[in-house]
Amino acid sequence: MQSYTSSVGRVTYPEQINLWDDSSNEPKDFTTNFSFVVSSNQSSLYGDEKWWTNVTQGEVCNCSIVYNSRNNILKVSFTENKLGGGDATQIIQHLSYHVNITDQLSKSVTVGISAATGEYTEEHTLFSWSFSTSTSSPTPSKGHSKKGRINTILLEGTGIGTEVWPRWFGGFHKGYFKGLNSYAAMKRISAGSAQSLKEYAEEVTIISQLRHMNLVKLAGWCHKKNDLFLIYEYMPNGSLDSCLFGGEKFLPWKVRYNVALGLASAWLYLQEECEKFVFHREIKSSNIMVDSNFSAKLGDFGLARQVDHEKGSQSSVGESDTFSFGVVLLEVATGRKAIHHKDMEGGVSLVEWAWEHHGLRNLLAAADPNLCAEFDVQQTECLLVVGLCKTRPSIRQVIKVLNFEAPFPILPPQIPVLNNLPPTTNMLVFTASP
Repeated sequence: MQSYTSSVGRVTYPEQINLWDDSSNEPKDFTTNFSFVVSSNQSSLYGDEKWWTNVTQGEVCNCSIVYNSRNNILKVSFTENKLGGGDATQIIQHLSYHVNITDQLSKSVTVGISAATGEYTEEHTLFSWSFSTSTSSPTPSKGHSKKGRINTILLEGTGIGTEVWPRWFGGFHKGYFKGLNSYAAMKRISAGSAQSLKEYAEEVTIISQLRHMNLVKLAGWCHKKNDLFLIYEYMPNGSLDSCLFGGEKFLPWKVRYNVALGLASAWLYLQEECEKFVFHREIKSSNIMVDSNFSAKLGDFGLARQVDHEKGSQSSVGESDTFSFGVVLLEVATGRKAIHHKDMEGGVSLVEWAWEHHGLRNLLAAADPNLCAEFDVQQTECLLVVGLCKTRPSIRQVIKVLNFEAPFPILPPQIPVLNNLPPTTNMLVFTASP
């Protein structure tokens, strides 16, 4: 839409979309993504209402809208790349709303996207738009599979396929969907025990209910003799730990910080935006995948559990996820593994090593030397400080800190021993920046 006041522009798909599953007569899940730019053309007058953030400076904005028919939750995620000093910072905002589309929409609908201007001149440019539907996945039963049976998958190499994510339990293998003309990553689990069957069913049950741009998507599952298979979208850049420590790829600072923001967004979804509180219990760099756009996607829900939100916020398991999230932030900033092994010496904890730098008032010296000082100082300090906080604020507050919408937490001069603190002690103090 060009620079006109009080104007409207729209794009619609020419055919009606069926939002109901014909076999079950239940509503489908749907996802729409679009990217756009709003430019004020250097005018000092723009916009007609206050909003989350200023989007008038010509930066590319991305929006994802996801509807989960299982829990009737409509979620909106908004990201904007803010440019400043030659670097880019990703701003992330979230909104969720409970709505039953069966009460609001007919079975067949017209889908599209629209934009409008008010009294002031501005230019809107739509770069991309997509819309897709899918059916919510039922709890798997023996003999049932999604996306077809195992023989619809052609596997590369010999045996079951080429293992691409060996660090995950059971191993991941690269496979090819003949009918869909696309690759997938297959996780094989032996069905030799009742426990493995239980874990398999729990992983499918949990992840099939999750829809988020920063979570690895489950494409299907199937059974063959004593083997169980989970089929995930294929991540060509592998895991975060292989990118940071494997030496095959180098992640520049801009990519690293966006990975941290993406992980925070996924964690917010699991803690607050799902129907139930989700404990991941395995948040670590080897379980964070990197897609073709170098965006983070959290995966491996083999140990995950769901509880009511009230119980989740009070659980020590949630504190474990919080600590693990902080360790990943430290790995991203320092380029060091959580446990660093030296020749002829024992392991050195990354957390303790980073605290030593903080105690010497030289925290930035912990930044990854492979970056050759090509990093944003404020962002690096932000990841290190948030990563070292033993008692963190809510994930929403963390995202505000990462987006520089809230001040950094204040760290004590030395690593705290939480076991010696009374239950009411709060080690994390926020203050206004000087």
